[in-house]
Amino acid sequence: MTSPASHNRYAFLDVCRALAAIAVMLQHAGEAAGLFGLKTTDFSHSVFSFGQMGVVLFFLISGYIIPKSLESAGNMKRFWVRRIFRIYPLYFFIMAVTIVISIVFQHKPAPEPLILLPHLVFVQSWIGFPNYVGGSWTLFIELLWYSLFATIFFLKINRNHFLVFYAPMAGIIALEVLSMALNIRFPFGRFCMIAACFMGLLWLRYNDGVVSRRFFFTTLAAYGATLLSAFYVGFELIPAARDDAFTFQGVIITWAVGIATFALAYWLRFESRILAYLGMISFSLYLVHSPVITVLHAFGVTGPLVLPAVFAITIPISVLTYKYVEEVFVNLSRKVS
Repeated sequence: MTSPASHNRYAFLDVCRALAAIAVMLQHAGEAAGLFGLKTTDFSHSVFSFGQMGVVLFFLISGYIIPKSLESAGNMKRFWVRRIFRIYPLYFFIMAVTIVISIVFQHKPAPEPLILLPHLVFVQSWIGFPNYVGGSWTLFIELLWYSLFATIFFLKINRNHFLVFYAPMAGIIALEVLSMALNIRFPFGRFCMIAACFMGLLWLRYNDGVVSRRFFFTTLAAYGATLLSAFYVGFELIPAARDDAFTFQGVIITWAVGIATFALAYWLRFESRILAYLGMISFSLYLVHSPVITVLHAFGVTGPLVLPAVFAITIPISVLTYKYVEEVFVNLSRKVS
């Protein structure tokens, strides 16, 4: 068994969180500034997307840290209490702020209570309901990952490495075959986000020395091949019939950069105080920047000026939301659990 040594084995995760949040903010701010197009032929859809790269990073991180959190707690109730207190308070706060912004600046009517129900499980944008939290579609996948690994842990198969790592790949390959046989497009991009979580878990197992170097690299290569074939089927063979769909080339390059960034941060154990802090407040950065963009547009801020303005406003606000919302409820969750 081998695993790299480090005086701080998890500092690189904060760096990755910071890079992921910055990438997502850069993508959305760039789109709002008119620097990034939203068509299939535009650079961000045909070559490289900062936003998608950031999301890939977030799921690799989640795959690494969530199993560690659950297995360290050893208690399902404690795990779920901490996850709920970690996500929902800031999520509901941003949702309330966004609703106020939509009423005051966009003159939209207040939403009916039933309209907000899908927000409880982050499915509003998946089922066509009004969405009041930017980026919430990823939180639904995150919730699926929590539930999936919690089930694996409950069934006590979390240490059955062959089953845990190869069953998801077999499932994706089966969907590829079904997609080609029926000529139906499945959301392989979403399925592969879950696969990214398992890749993050693979890195954790290798880091903790519970799988061999050979198993790690063989399984990592198998995941790479599975992702490549899934992307080929979903983005080249049976692409989405939309003018804003990602191309096969764009998806491959974006995912490759995301995985390579995580790998480099892991192997080099890169640390930075600034990035570590931004990583700590990354959830706030991720949720706060969307309403900031909306307000900037409401005040007539357009063009390239939007890009620096989003960062200049989002970061200090995120410092406050982390301190007075996130941190408060994280501490409370420890007392409750």
